[in-house]
Amino acid sequence: MRPTLIEGDRIIVERYSRFFKTPERGDIMVFYPPFVELKNTPVLLFKRLTGFFCNDIAFIKRVIGLPGEKFEIKRDKQGAYTVYINDKPLEEPYIKSKFEFTPCEDPQVNCGPFIIPDHEYMMLGDNRNNSKDSRFWGTLPEDKFIGRATFRFWPLTRIKILSCSTRE
Repeated sequence: MRPTLIEGDRIIVERYSRFFKTPERGDIMVFYPPFVELKNTPVLLFKRLTGFFCNDIAFIKRVIGLPGEKFEIKRDKQGAYTVYINDKPLEEPYIKSKFEFTPCEDPQVNCGPFIIPDHEYMMLGDNRNNSKDSRFWGTLPEDKFIGRATFRFWPLTRIKILSCSTRE
């Protein structure tokens, strides 16, 4: 998630609004990877809900595409990559570089175009050249969300409210 989040940053994750509000484009979300099956015993559910002694692996990425939207990444003549949502370029001032992307020509990468299924989201990291995200493992079902990253509190020199706006 560089440059928004870097190694050693500590954040607050708000976990409860996900039950009442769907994620918006630009939200930085913590979630369980879509390829991991979670067991739902009472003890494991308690650990997940409270965060105490929870050993589950979680990812953090930004919501880029919403259910029902057309998603595509295109490369221009200068080599810059742009995300398109419903055929309109997405303004992304938070990404590391428009030129540092895993190439769409890579057979493991899905740059679209495709329609995001109902109840699923397109999740991308801000450092597109070094992010294993929805381009590799597909869209994320909404039941995998843990919560929204809202505040970076450590280190003190990087304290910041993490905006849900794509104009961060």
